[in-house]
Amino acid sequence: MKIALIRFRPKDTNSRDQSFQDYIRKLQNREETLRRQIGQLVLPHEADVILNVSGDGPMTETVKEYAHLNKPFYGDNFGTYGFLLNDHTPEENIVEAIERAVWIEFPMLDVTIEYLDGTTEKTLAFNDVWTKTLSTQTAKHRVFVNGKNIVPQVFPDRETFGLGDAVIVCTAGGSTAYNRSAGGKVFSPDKHLIGITFASPSPIKIPALQVSDKSEIVVELIEDEKRNYLVVADNVAFERVKQVVIRKSDITAKIGFKPGFTHQEKIKKMLKYYQKLNGNKRDKPRKTVRGKRDKQDEQDK
Repeated sequence: MKIALIRFRPKDTNSRDQSFQDYIRKLQNREETLRRQIGQLVLPHEADVILNVSGDGPMTETVKEYAHLNKPFYGDNFGTYGFLLNDHTPEENIVEAIERAVWIEFPMLDVTIEYLDGTTEKTLAFNDVWTKTLSTQTAKHRVFVNGKNIVPQVFPDRETFGLGDAVIVCTAGGSTAYNRSAGGKVFSPDKHLIGITFASPSPIKIPALQVSDKSEIVVELIEDEKRNYLVVADNVAFERVKQVVIRKSDITAKIGFKPGFTHQEKIKKMLKYYQKLNGNKRDKPRKTVRGKRDKQDEQDK
């Protein structure tokens, strides 16, 4: 098996922070171990598998950079959560781990940025595409799915638009990131969905939703001259944007996981943990608050 090794390389390696320097040393030691286990390394275009040593963020950058080669990816987790990567003990042989891996196809997004001057630019997103303003004002959007505006009508005598911090459009791989933090649902690649989530919507709550991955999604940015928008596709920012057109890409990413620790299984464990955590937090406070509220209601009557 021919393996290409891609290691996370921080932009600032001169930081004097001790924890950062410790991390760099551990990363270098891990790379040396992997080189001994693999033997002869090859370039990505020559490889059977592209091995990435990093966290989830750099892993997505590696996938985007080399996705056009149509090579499978395997991640060695050196980050925090590692939804897209795998944890290994120092004694585990990485070549044997790759040979035993379960492979999952992840969808990606084709993103067309239309600027205010009428020009366009295309990019690829593994995780998500989201909007924000660079000013202190909230963002103002219209969001269309297959030509239909999905933002609910709030005022009958005004145009339909949504206010809030951001609109997030995500893949299954990106559903565990900003999407989940903003209240969106987490879903797996086999569901063939695209997630759309409104962060801090106003004046009414707009529920997060998932649409078929065959859908065309258009996010229209209103009043850029006043609100100064930023569109972000996997941490790459674009300014002076009029609208964004998003579709499922023909390019996919095949990523390997240790049996029993696939992306779907990690999601299930995470959700089970948070449900338990949130359930424990809710039980006592809700009884107390509800009891006080019921007592107050009786007094009001």
